[in-house]
Amino acid sequence: MEPDHRELSLSERCQDITQRVEAAIASCGNNTAALLSLLRVIEQLHRSTFNDHFIPSLPNSRQELYALLREMEAEGGWPYIPKMRIYELINYLNAQAAELEDAEEDDLESPH
Repeated sequence: MEPDHRELSLSERCQDITQRVEAAIASCGNNTAALLSLLRVIEQLHRSTFNDHFIPSLPNSRQELYALLREMEAEGGWPYIPKMRIYELINYLNAQAAELEDAEEDDLESPH
């Protein structure tokens, strides 16, 4: 049975979301395409939360802005979802290929 979100605190709702995302990650296993799809959903949620809700909720006064900045500093700063740049992906794949080639060469050189 799903929890009644009206009765849960924000912390409890965030914990529920985290558990659901972790379950989705586990269900993807090593399926790269599925994991990429999940990352896209998370990124879209981040973007829409930021643009459609966070930005409009920003304080209108210096005092409120100061209070928000102090809370952000105390609680860990600005949330960030990094994206792997294409050249980082290429470098990673090249390194993996080089390791595979080295392993294959070692197998060919060693007597069985």
